[in-house]
Amino acid sequence: MFCLHTLPWYWKALILVYDVFKCWQQDASTAKSVRDVYESTIHVFVFQVLVSLVLVGPSLVLSVQDRKNTNAFVSEMVLLLSTYMLLIRGIGTGVVSAENACFCLQFCSCYFFFCHFICISTNRHLLLGKTIVQPCCVVAMCVFPVMFSHVPRDCMHLSPYVLLFLFSGEVSACACSVLSYVIVYAESIVDSVYVHFM
Repeated sequence: MFCLHTLPWYWKALILVYDVFKCWQQDASTAKSVRDVYESTIHVFVFQVLVSLVLVGPSLVLSVQDRKNTNAFVSEMVLLLSTYMLLIRGIGTGVVSAENACFCLQFCSCYFFFCHFICISTNRHLLLGKTIVQPCCVVAMCVFPVMFSHVPRDCMHLSPYVLLFLFSGEVSACACSVLSYVIVYAESIVDSVYVHFM
């Protein structure tokens, strides 16, 4: 599994420090509705998807040295993005508060691009353009938490669930790993049943 890493503590601390700094600087009179926060979160998420697509796109359409691992990596990253989309959908339906979802997405987006960075560092044949993709991942690890930080109005570091949110990237990766194993086992069962009856 490519997405079973732990985001270093200094990245988590940087996100928290930035949120505290933003909280001190913000104007309390700028109130946003839940619908505005939901739409802004979707825009940031779509931008994140586009950036990740640009980073992995050439490896999907051009030939790579290890196609099996490249496809597995891309499918795991798509699963991670799907879990983030479910969280964003939770804002729209009112299941999750916008502040908690955006705080969670700060760590998730940083973790997502950290996985890109670590996987490219350990397997240089995974994606094309390693010398361009790695610095772009580091920049994205900084940019997207900042963008998600400015979506809601409230100060997110004051949430009572802050320790849980620190590990939201890792939790989403574990959920994706379990789902990936379930899909593989279901596929092997269906395949063996098909072969048995044929």
